[in-house]
Amino acid sequence: MEEATPIQKFYSGQTVFVTGGTGFVGKVLIEKLLRTCYDLRKIYMLVRPKKGQTCEKRMEEFFNNSLYDRLKIEQPASTGKLCMIPGDCELPDLGLTADDRELLRSEVNCVFHVAATVRFDEKLYKATYINVRATRDLIRLAKEMLELRSFVHISTAYSFCVNSTIDEKIGEVPITAENLIKFVETTGEKRVVAATPDVIKPWPNTYALTKAVAEKLLETSGAGLPIAVVRPSIILATANEPVSGWIDNFYGPTAVFLGVAMGIIRTVQCDENCVVDAVPADYLANTVISAAWMASGGHPDGSIPVFNFVSSRESPITWKASYETALRYARLIPSMKALWYGFIKTTPSPIVFNILHFLLHILPACLIDVFLSLTGEKPYLLNIYKKIKENIHTLSYFTIRQWNFVNTNTRTLWMSLSDEDKSLFQFNMNSFSWNSYIYSYVYGTRLYLLKEKVETLPQARKRLFRLKVIHYLVVVILLYFVYKCVSFALNLLF
Repeated sequence: MEEATPIQKFYSGQTVFVTGGTGFVGKVLIEKLLRTCYDLRKIYMLVRPKKGQTCEKRMEEFFNNSLYDRLKIEQPASTGKLCMIPGDCELPDLGLTADDRELLRSEVNCVFHVAATVRFDEKLYKATYINVRATRDLIRLAKEMLELRSFVHISTAYSFCVNSTIDEKIGEVPITAENLIKFVETTGEKRVVAATPDVIKPWPNTYALTKAVAEKLLETSGAGLPIAVVRPSIILATANEPVSGWIDNFYGPTAVFLGVAMGIIRTVQCDENCVVDAVPADYLANTVISAAWMASGGHPDGSIPVFNFVSSRESPITWKASYETALRYARLIPSMKALWYGFIKTTPSPIVFNILHFLLHILPACLIDVFLSLTGEKPYLLNIYKKIKENIHTLSYFTIRQWNFVNTNTRTLWMSLSDEDKSLFQFNMNSFSWNSYIYSYVYGTRLYLLKEKVETLPQARKRLFRLKVIHYLVVVILLYFVYKCVSFALNLLF
């Protein structure tokens, strides 16, 4: 048996506590820990209780996922090291019982705080409870842990997006964590909603603000704790481990990409020349695992090390290059659920976007809804496009801008790894192959999100060809109609 690497030795015999373990990043992190750091003692995972379900049933459901197939083959005994602890990050003190709190206090060595609400338009009170208050309560618990060696908080590279250059340090926020928590706890929900725009200003949404406030809380209240903050940019499907292309959520760009691939979304507000910053989920898990190892040694000046885990420094890619590549592969491996031949028109201008939205979304939706009404069916497309526009508007803050991310600490972390650990815990974005990654990402969305097997590809390609023919026939007819209208108008004038 090969000798353990420095990082594997660090986790050997250790007990880990993970919040957000049932989320996208949490699942990938737990899989990697169990499969690669197989000598760890135990992982406690905070989970919301479900009525009528035993822990055994929850555990069976958790591992009933293709993400864990490789783990079951390579380290089948490791699945028994995962234990579920009932709790809820939306509740005070994480919803923990006194007994479970004592269990964690006496046994845990490493904490991974992954839990968060990642909805940009989340209500301020809920975002505060989950992203800020839960962090405060976890810090309090961590201070009681008898043998804590590291505490890693997963934030976001956009926590201080109000700055054009984002350094690896915690900045200033307009409101303290305690004041924000007190405000949402003592103010009615309607008043909190009404006051939200003023409270979060100049941050663009509740997500970014509450993540920034949580970081500041770690700095002010986490003194003496071996804390590290990892800030990933946009988190997408896995690149390599345990399989390429694995993804289980429709957040952010993934929802837009699928909308375009399905022929539903045809225009977005986006500056195609801006660099999009995205990272694979498995690379993030490796960064987090490595950051915990480094944090255990402390920081020379006593400050909290912040790791901006981004791609734009080493391997930049523009929105244009990314969506053109994704659309090319979406046509190569199309979905059976496609409604139209996919294409996309982008613009950074809100005025031009509104015009394109009317022509490419609202007008066709009106025609189809009228047809549905005439045939006795319930019209629905206009309502769908109303929601789509709201989502595009929410994302537009990030799609018409780009940031200068500093990632010196992350690069230093990578260079500090042994060659063996670099092989096991790859997160170096230098010379990252976006072409091959986007292919696996497109394939993964089809397989894991849309649940379409590879055997349906021939049929899907035939279907897409028919949609393509119909699309261009409609384009020709519309162009002819415009030509006749212009000719008629010119004849009247001259």
